[in-house]
Amino acid sequence: MVNTFYSGRLIFHHLEKTAGQAVNDWMGRTLGVGTVTPNLIGAHRDLIQRYGGHYPVISAHIWFDGTGLDPRYQYVTVLRDPVDRFISWLYFIDKDVELTEDTRELKVGAQLFLRSEGEETNQTFMRSASNPYVNNFSSVVMRCNASWQQKMVAALSVLTDYDLVGFQADLPQFIEQLAKLLHVINYVSLRPVNVTSSRRLFVISSG
Repeated sequence: MVNTFYSGRLIFHHLEKTAGQAVNDWMGRTLGVGTVTPNLIGAHRDLIQRYGGHYPVISAHIWFDGTGLDPRYQYVTVLRDPVDRFISWLYFIDKDVELTEDTRELKVGAQLFLRSEGEETNQTFMRSASNPYVNNFSSVVMRCNASWQQKMVAALSVLTDYDLVGFQADLPQFIEQLAKLLHVINYVSLRPVNVTSSRRLFVISSG
């Protein structure tokens, strides 16, 4: 269900490999230059402080500190099947992320995972890939360490407070609902952005 009231301030909470850059591109082309930030990375309150006065729409990879959502903003996000997202993330790190000092350990971990058929990796890659939805959304309202069950409950509760949650597998429907939330009647089509260049199919055995 889409909230039909639009506050004029919106945060697109972009999780990696959920077509977020395509959504950012769509919002920029639909709403116009100066309305939507480029795809940012940063802490929730810091992003609002730095960009909220200049842009009605903030689009970013966000980390939270347990202080909750900002009541002045409406929040939207896109989720993706966790296994499909993991595979895309794995190959994106291996094939498309530039090797730098900051990314070296991440790439080493992804390459080790691929060479060992998932038997080995390093902590850097595991932290990036393990339960990203639960860890990210629970951190909106939780600062301290908590049990898996507590994090799960918190994450599900937070998602119910978002004005719109879409799914990468059905982006056209998400865009239609987002346009309705933004009170946009005529809008451009989505186009692919930042697509993982190559990946192979994993077959998961139940035996």
